[in-house]
Amino acid sequence: MSQMFCASDITSPYAFRLGVVDEYIAGTNPQDINDVFRFNSISSTGDVVYLAFNSKLNRTYGITYITDMVKTNWNLLTNGVTGSDLEIVIEDIKTTNRFYMLFLTYGGE
Repeated sequence: MSQMFCASDITSPYAFRLGVVDEYIAGTNPQDINDVFRFNSISSTGDVVYLAFNSKLNRTYGITYITDMVKTNWNLLTNGVTGSDLEIVIEDIKTTNRFYMLFLTYGGE
């Protein structure tokens, strides 16, 4: 069975931390405050936006975006990015304002 959740699904009583089950799915260590599921950085150079995040093995990542926080339909930027235990950087073309959401799917080990 595949599980999916987003970096914005904050359920832990600790600020910016996930619940224990979500930590397990994300592959993060709940005992390490630096091991979190989030974008490490979002930067731009010229017309390119760089979205960086740490990945974990056996996880598959994707990024969606919207151009207006009132809208509810997220657009898919990328999907099916395989985790490698390294930082992954995804590029986007800078256009209008975009709000990004990182998500992952996990099928179990």
